[in-house]
Amino acid sequence: GDRHRVRTGAFFVDTQPPAIEVSAEYGLFSPDGDGSRDFLPVTQTSSSEELWEGAFLDAKGKAVRSYYWKGQAASLRWDGKDENGNKIPDGAYLYRVKGTDRAGNSATREIRGITLDTRPTAAFLTVSGEGFSPNGDGQADTLDFSPVVTLAEGIQSWTLQMVHAEAGVQKSFSGAPPVPARLSWDGKAESGQPAREGAYQAVFRADYAKGNRPQAQSAAFLLDLSAPQVQMSFSPQPFSPDNDGVEDELAIALSVKDLSPVTDWEIRILDPEGHPFVGYAGKGLPAERIIWNGLSDSGELVQAASDYAFRFTVRDQLGNSRTEQKLIAVDVLVIRDGDKL
Repeated sequence: GDRHRVRTGAFFVDTQPPAIEVSAEYGLFSPDGDGSRDFLPVTQTSSSEELWEGAFLDAKGKAVRSYYWKGQAASLRWDGKDENGNKIPDGAYLYRVKGTDRAGNSATREIRGITLDTRPTAAFLTVSGEGFSPNGDGQADTLDFSPVVTLAEGIQSWTLQMVHAEAGVQKSFSGAPPVPARLSWDGKAESGQPAREGAYQAVFRADYAKGNRPQAQSAAFLLDLSAPQVQMSFSPQPFSPDNDGVEDELAIALSVKDLSPVTDWEIRILDPEGHPFVGYAGKGLPAERIIWNGLSDSGELVQAASDYAFRFTVRDQLGNSRTEQKLIAVDVLVIRDGDKL
C-alpha cells in the first residue's frame, strides 16, 4: 500500500523567440575622414538573452566585422573596417544579427543594401575671364564658369554661388545632376537687379548621397558696370603761349580711377570752329600731368582770346568708357617785335 510522489526541479516552458528590432539611418556611407557619413549607425532594441551575435557580411557571405553582446544587443557604429582595423574594399554589404534563448528559440534580423564607397570626389571650378561689365553694350556682358567633378556618379544636387568680397552671396545657381559643363552669369542679383559692383569669387559645391561635400573656388574676378572716374584741371587759366616767359605753358592735371585696369586713353583739342587742333593718345593710365605749349600738330599757334575744347576719353579692359569735355581759355597774346609789343 505504499505510495510515493516525486517532484522535479523547476523548469520553464518557452515558445517565444527572442525579440529584436534593428534599423540604420542610411545605407550608403563613405568612411573617408571628411566628417560626413564616416560611420554607419545601426540602432538595435532587443530582449535580454544569453547571447546576441551581429556581423557585417560581404557579397560572398563572409563576415568582415563581428560583434557580441550578453543581455541586450547594443546599438553600434561601423567605421567600414575589419576586425583588425584594416580598411575593406568598396562594395555592397549586409548586416545580420541573431540570438538564441535557453529554450532554443532563435531570431534573426538583417539590414540589406549597405554600400561602402570611398572613391574620391574632388571638384574644380574655372572662370572665363578676370571680370565683366554686364551693361548691355555687347562687350563682356556675361561671364562663364566651368565646374568639374572627378566622380559624376552619386550626386544628389549641386550649387554655384557668386560671392561678393564684402556683401556676401549675390546670386546662386543650383540643380539636380548632372553637373552642367558651363554656366553663365549675366550680373543680376537674386532680385533681378544688377548685382553690387566689386571683387567676386565663385564657389561651387556638389552634394553626394554618400555624404561627401566637395567644394571649389574660382579665381577672383570683377563685376564692373561703371565707366572710369575722371578728374581734370588746367593751370593757368587762361594761358598765353606768347613766349614772354609768363604763363606760356598749360599744365593739364589728370586723375583716372576705375575698378578695372585702364587700357587706353585719348586727348583731342579742338579749335574754336570745332576742327581737330592737337591730339595725344596712349596705353594704360595717362600721366598725371601733361604740358601743352599751345601749338597744333602742324605747329600752328592758338588764336588769342579764344576758347579751345578739350576732350578726354578713357577706356578700361571691360569696354567701359568715359568722355569728359572742358574749355581751355587762351588769353590775349602779346608778341614782341623788336622793342614793340
